[in-house]
Amino acid sequence: MDLGLEYYEALIPSLVAAVLSYSIFDDLTGAEFTPYHFSFLPALTYTHFLESICIGLIGGLAATLFIYLFRGIEKLSEQIKRHTVLLAVLGGLSIGIIPTLFPADFPVTPLF
Repeated sequence: MDLGLEYYEALIPSLVAAVLSYSIFDDLTGAEFTPYHFSFLPALTYTHFLESICIGLIGGLAATLFIYLFRGIEKLSEQIKRHTVLLAVLGGLSIGIIPTLFPADFPVTPLF
């Protein structure tokens, strides 16, 4: 039984509604109430639009791969859930491997 929307189910429609309503308000009134002013940005072109579509598609592909990766990890952990020591060892190994994949001066260094 579904009792309501989860936060992630309402997030995208809420963001779309907020952006569209602000854009309509901005167009109708001509007022610009933005706390940020980027005067150094060049004018937007169709090339920028196409680049943003490509970046969005790449982000969507990465999100899809992320979902499938964690579904696979969930299936794997379901198969070995009775072996708690093995799960703990695999968890420790995965946490130990993460910092070896990133250099110490990586911009977003894992908390190790």
